[in-house]
Amino acid sequence: MKGTKQRILRAARLLFNQHGVANVSQRSISNHIAISPGNLTYHFNKREEIVTALYEELSNELRSILNGVIVSEATFQDLFDMQKAINKVLFDNRFFIIDFSHVTRSNENIKKDYAELVQTRIEVLKAIFDYYIAKGWLRKGELPMEFDHLITRFQLVSDYWLLSVDNKNEEFMLKHTRTFTEVLMQSIFPYLTDVGKPLFKKIMNYTL
Repeated sequence: MKGTKQRILRAARLLFNQHGVANVSQRSISNHIAISPGNLTYHFNKREEIVTALYEELSNELRSILNGVIVSEATFQDLFDMQKAINKVLFDNRFFIIDFSHVTRSNENIKKDYAELVQTRIEVLKAIFDYYIAKGWLRKGELPMEFDHLITRFQLVSDYWLLSVDNKNEEFMLKHTRTFTEVLMQSIFPYLTDVGKPLFKKIMNYTL
């Protein structure tokens, strides 16, 4: 039974990513994996239950990534790896970001949990940047809430870059996943000190 449930979730994720949540029915999911509608309903009574299950997987993956960061030892490589992993999870579940309003309007629990997840990501980024400042890799802020605004930009680009490259071609979008990880990393370059810049360039494989 567990195998069937996972097949349903994999098929739903694929179809949601391709067509959007609103355009995928229970029947289209069951047809995709050649099971009866009744078999699917046994596992998930409504489409919303499938969306919730997929969101829980997304949430758990993101929390695992964030919990795996040791802030007191974080390097630029750790920041890069964290953001690359987050971008990959969001890419794999891009229907959630693309259909964000639709999903969160119909599910208060998802809306609340995602808000908490966003706050956790903000706190981790703030702790990392504070550590970089303490190490002398980032300069101190010169404007009111300067690093808070940097984190906000980091967060917004991380979440919504998918909307700017919405495309059915998976290879095309995977390329942009890598590109936008670099976009995010470069956003901290103007804040680097003379000590931090060569360390950053080495991690990014830029010519020193």
